[in-house]
Amino acid sequence: MTVMRTTRAPWTGDAANSLAAGDTRTTRPHPGGPAGPGRVLWVLWPLGLALTGAHAGAGALATPLFVPLDAALIAVGVVLAAARLWDGPGRAPAAMACAVLLLGGAGYLANLVARVGVVLAGAAPAQARVETSAWEARSYLLGLPAEPSAVVLLLVWLDLLQLGYVVLTQVAVVLLAVSLGRHGWLDASIARVAAVGGSALAGVTVLAVGLAVSGGAFDVPGLERVSAPAAWTAYLLTVPFMSTLPAFLVGAGLLAPSRAPEAR
Repeated sequence: MTVMRTTRAPWTGDAANSLAAGDTRTTRPHPGGPAGPGRVLWVLWPLGLALTGAHAGAGALATPLFVPLDAALIAVGVVLAAARLWDGPGRAPAAMACAVLLLGGAGYLANLVARVGVVLAGAAPAQARVETSAWEARSYLLGLPAEPSAVVLLLVWLDLLQLGYVVLTQVAVVLLAVSLGRHGWLDASIARVAAVGGSALAGVTVLAVGLAVSGGAFDVPGLERVSAPAAWTAYLLTVPFMSTLPAFLVGAGLLAPSRAPEAR
């Protein structure tokens, strides 16, 4: 005798209809459901979108407030989603997503703390004089003049940490999308787009950085003409907002329930 079983998810109302129709598919628990950390996930995605709109659109949220809030929201969302994914086929990419995000987040936290330290140490005027070159990838990736000051060296290091954070966050969201797709909690097409799009963003950014540094700072023959456009590309792609694009796509997919076939 064949037994058909349908597990009802708290956000769907078609379990009885599916059973009556002979549907043998099982609806997996959705990470945005009301149980456990899922309740927090359900709020984080639209909250992050609202904060971004307040910052970029209305200008109501200052950058010093938006940047750490944005980083914290992405970190909490990835960790909570990975916790829900721990038991199942997406365990490995979920664990890697947490590890990558921890690495990038640690560097970004050091970046934020050091920038506050510059202000507290009274070095804000010295920072303002050099930040257009030492704080912007379009300039320092091409190589700055020799004998930099301590402030210039510090700002370049801090901005490189931000660059690394943006790339690593995109990689973490790619891994999370893969994990969600394997679980059936994220539509396969959305998971594929998020994974490919996030990988492309991270790959193009790394390529742009490599071309800018090679042709500008290291004077590699044949790359001089592409170094300046590559530096501008890296500068635009490493704005902290760019780290949110794959995450918003995954969040939009999570808000729509998916059904995945399960072998019996």
